[in-house]
Amino acid sequence: MSLIDILLAIIILCLMVWMQSLRRAVQDLQKDIHYLQSDTQSITPQELKQIQRAMIELVQNMESYSDSQVLKMKLQAEAIQTISMRLDDKVQALYHKVEELEKKQEETHQTTLALQENAVAVPTPSRPISRVVPLTPNQNPVIHKNRETILELYQKGWSYEKIAEELRITKGEVQLVVKLS
Repeated sequence: MSLIDILLAIIILCLMVWMQSLRRAVQDLQKDIHYLQSDTQSITPQELKQIQRAMIELVQNMESYSDSQVLKMKLQAEAIQTISMRLDDKVQALYHKVEELEKKQEETHQTTLALQENAVAVPTPSRPISRVVPLTPNQNPVIHKNRETILELYQKGWSYEKIAEELRITKGEVQLVVKLS
């Protein structure tokens, strides 16, 4: 039984108690009318009929009002139940997404562990690996556009880094030009 059902039951119970108290009040008024009927000198038959009509109208109005209020509350409770069911569906969908994410997280963790187990340390060479390709007679060495400036600054004692910074080229270019000259 959901919270909505409990609230609806409480509301209906309250309305039933209220309707019962109205019925008791009507019965008390009917007793008063009966008592007044026995005393014919104080109330005329027309007044008595007016009182009876007023009482009947009052009871009918109260019952129709009570019925309409119960109907409104039932409609509101149904709307709340519909909203509650939609929210439950959304919560369930979120739970499923969380479960999927947890599974993917576990799979990722397992993959990471497997990769770490299979990882092989690559030894670092003690000296840099270089390969020299000799020029053939048909090949002309490419002359760097700043070759003269690089060599001049190098001969003045400038470092590779400082020359590269000054000319806005890479340190590797500076080293290459100097080594090839």
